[in-house]
Amino acid sequence: MSYTNIINKFTRTSANIEKMGAYYTDVAHCRVLGQMFKWPEEEVSVIEPSIGDGSAVFALTDVENNPNIKIFGVELNDEVADNLKNDSRMEDLLKADFLNGVRIKNNAFSFCFGNPPYMEDSLDGEGRLELQFLQKVTNY
Repeated sequence: MSYTNIINKFTRTSANIEKMGAYYTDVAHCRVLGQMFKWPEEEVSVIEPSIGDGSAVFALTDVENNPNIKIFGVELNDEVADNLKNDSRMEDLLKADFLNGVRIKNNAFSFCFGNPPYMEDSLDGEGRLELQFLQKVTNY
């Protein structure tokens, strides 16, 4: 591995550690992905089960210019959730553990966007957390 690759990897790693170990989805990529969608005129309910600071889902949906998009989020981290709670772009935000602290009616949302934790769940041995998120959110 070259010196430049080591520095780049270290820089990304240290930036993520500064964000409480969170690996937020790159906003620039989300904007590009969002351009691939033609959002319908009717209401679109979006669930983001690990919303973080919300910047990724806001960029993907371009919610400022699409008032028919309603964003619902779940965030485990109290401080991050408190910072996002009063954001006018949010329809609603639950401060909870998506896997163990949330019950939502099936088929309640039309779109899911997520960047769940990617790791082995060592607490209960249920397997990879991203798979657990995917299995649960698919019902919604």
